[in-house]
Amino acid sequence: MKNIAKDVSSLDITSICEWIYPNHCCIVIIAGCDFWEDCSDNALQLLPRDNLVFVGETLKMKCSPSDASSIDITSVRLNVSNQKNESWMIPDQYYSIVGSSLYANVMVTDNFTESTTVQCLDVQNIIDSTFIYAETPLQNIENFTAVYLYQDHISLTWDWPMKNKSEILLTVSWSYSKTFPENFTNPCSLITKEGCKILEVQNLQFYLYVKVCLSVTKSRPELEYLTPSFNTSLCSSHTVYIFNNTKSGPPVDMTVLDINSTCFKLSWKNPSYIEYCLDACSRFYDMTVKKVQSQQILFNISKAYNDSLLSLCDLEPYTDYQVLLRLKREEVNPWSNPASITFTTDEDRPLVGPPVLSTNYFVKDCVNDRKTLYIYWQTPSSNSVRGHLTGFLVNSTHLRSEANYFMIDIECQQDYNASIYSKNSKGYSLSPSVVYVPSKQKDFSKELQFKVEETFESMSNSSKNVIVTWNSSYFSQENVSIVIYSCEEYFIPNTCTSNYRSTEVSLTKESLELNNTNISDDFFGFALKFKNGDKQGIIWTDCVFRKEAVPDSPTGLQVSPGYDENSLQITWVSTPCNRKTYALIEYYTVYICPTQDLAHCSDYNVSSTKDSYLAGSLNINQNYYVYLRAMTPYQTGRLSGPKMGMTKSRVDDIPIQGILSGIFATLGGILFIFCLVYFTLKCKKGYGDVKNLLKKSTENIHVDNSDQTEIVANNNNGHCTHVTDITSTSNQTQQISNQDDWELDTNTGDRISDSESDNSSNQTQSSTAGSYQQMDCHHSGAPQQPQETNVQNSNSVSIHNFQVGCVSDQPYLSNQPHDRNHPISLDLQVRHSADQPYISNQPNDSSRSEDHESETDNDQQNENTSPNSPPSDYVRQC
Repeated sequence: MKNIAKDVSSLDITSICEWIYPNHCCIVIIAGCDFWEDCSDNALQLLPRDNLVFVGETLKMKCSPSDASSIDITSVRLNVSNQKNESWMIPDQYYSIVGSSLYANVMVTDNFTESTTVQCLDVQNIIDSTFIYAETPLQNIENFTAVYLYQDHISLTWDWPMKNKSEILLTVSWSYSKTFPENFTNPCSLITKEGCKILEVQNLQFYLYVKVCLSVTKSRPELEYLTPSFNTSLCSSHTVYIFNNTKSGPPVDMTVLDINSTCFKLSWKNPSYIEYCLDACSRFYDMTVKKVQSQQILFNISKAYNDSLLSLCDLEPYTDYQVLLRLKREEVNPWSNPASITFTTDEDRPLVGPPVLSTNYFVKDCVNDRKTLYIYWQTPSSNSVRGHLTGFLVNSTHLRSEANYFMIDIECQQDYNASIYSKNSKGYSLSPSVVYVPSKQKDFSKELQFKVEETFESMSNSSKNVIVTWNSSYFSQENVSIVIYSCEEYFIPNTCTSNYRSTEVSLTKESLELNNTNISDDFFGFALKFKNGDKQGIIWTDCVFRKEAVPDSPTGLQVSPGYDENSLQITWVSTPCNRKTYALIEYYTVYICPTQDLAHCSDYNVSSTKDSYLAGSLNINQNYYVYLRAMTPYQTGRLSGPKMGMTKSRVDDIPIQGILSGIFATLGGILFIFCLVYFTLKCKKGYGDVKNLLKKSTENIHVDNSDQTEIVANNNNGHCTHVTDITSTSNQTQQISNQDDWELDTNTGDRISDSESDNSSNQTQSSTAGSYQQMDCHHSGAPQQPQETNVQNSNSVSIHNFQVGCVSDQPYLSNQPHDRNHPISLDLQVRHSADQPYISNQPNDSSRSEDHESETDNDQQNENTSPNSPPSDYVRQC
């Protein structure tokens, strides 16, 4: 082996060799020279050393000992190993012993790599080793070509057939001559393995002669060890007829004319080499038309031409095209380099509306017999728009070009057909995209168990990968497909609004991976398509979970007594799976503990869809501590703090509602009694006023017994006498005014006054006469028969069916049928101010409108202008 020593001035060479290979020889390289040093008495040497051998040749290798060697040469063998870590021993039949040296014939095959190691072994010890540089034999270049670029240079090209890694010297020389030259003295410029250039073209002649030579640079073994089978250098000669290999320049001033939506014209100027030909030669063009975006070649036309103007149709509207044009003067000449130009065809009306699927709709739940409907579409391709997209038309609604959804509010039982047109500067699409939305559809969210999981591998990237899973066992149909949707939530929360995408797969697949999603903004959903034509629109979900996400402790925990004395009502704020917590909560665990120690708690699991739990079978009138935690299929959530609650005692059996009802009923009874006493006292004086009025009108009253109403006065002894039946068709108001003071005798029911003379009264006229029956209340005695009195005066009293009675000396008036066992309510208005009483027969209507009240107030104000009118602000109703 070789040992490279940078500084061996102070080292003993023998000791170095013994350290590496004890009892053997080594090579030490010092200053570029090899020095052999015997490491022991039995050193060997392997020859030849590090030579180039071509694959297919046989190398004779020699392993010879030194003069003092004691190695048995018959036990020495050669081992070969390549750079592919392959190793093999030279078979015994290839060995021979000549004198004290061992010879081995090593055949170089394809197993030999660029550097193959051969080792000389004594049993298992390496004595010496060397390299064989194996290469494929030299080969001449192939496919030689020469092209004269008119008035510029000559380009020589060829194919390099070898894959040798060793250095190969390449020389190219040329000469202009009418005959094959003896010497090629002109070197080619810019030589590479693929070609070179001849830059001297001033003295160009019809023929060019080129010589290409190859030679190896590594040393070869001496003839003692190798009989060469291949040459170490090769040369090839090539003759070029310049006229047939002249290449024109590219077209000049190429221009596209008369562009419309499907056609164009192309014009150019010929280069000088073709232009000077005039009519003495042929002209050919090769035109290639392809789309800029896809590089798809649409046309490739090669033909002769005379006029440098071409027309071409059958293109697509609003599409970028590239035209490549090459020329040549003769058919045998090489094509010129292409000239290139790009252009865009004009717009045309869109072919169809935007891309849609039959399930591209989302329906919100009905509210007040109305539902909100969303219809989605993908951004149409430029091929279908055939112009610059300026907007959409959905039925009669115009939308901007950035929109990818349409929202409408319709009745719950209404079907809906959406026709979606694309629009550009030329108009609307020739045909719409149609989405039909049935009025009824099923929601299979629970059956499918649709879930969206963010994969852990994508968490470090801005773009995430998600795996969408679902359960297809609920569906027996084989031909059900599921459409997975994703989009960007931008304008409306929990609604797909932009960057819409969809993928349709078989329902039985049960999973789908979506790449390059943004889970913080993207929204996910699904729809179903059935074999019989039924479908379910999109169901969106806000749930994106991570298996490693740990739920936070639940919030809003409250504990209160239950309906029974041995129960507790427990509530909390339920947190559904969302894109903020990433926790897929499966259920909540409720811990109910008699103490704060969790060791003696009872636990109950509650579905994640609920936010309350009624705990029963607890001890009465006892404090409990309640804890709560959320659980996912993969993680245990954080425990909440304790919340204390107490169950009911036996006293708590009386519902609070009953206690409150009793309190209010008692207060109401007290208030009723107070009002009854108060208004009874007020009615006593009113009864005297009425009686006095009836007495004064006796002379003009005619009794009409056809419509009698009982007026009863109860004296202190409880006896009653029928008093009055008053009928009148007038709605006028009877006013009575007295200047002198008066009061009612509670024993006789008569008016007591210092002056019996009445002042003149201002009375409103009655439209018809009336009749009444009169009676007095006495302390004792049987009821007296009523007396009839004719009423002839036009200014008679106008009262409808009132009953006047006494209850314990408290007179009252009423328009209700008399009940001797109960007081009769008074519906007669008695108004008085000092000594100015008056009676009105207008019914008391508490439900009158404000307008009516205002009119009444105005009327009363007008009445107050009379000196005998009572003030309207002092009114009492019994």
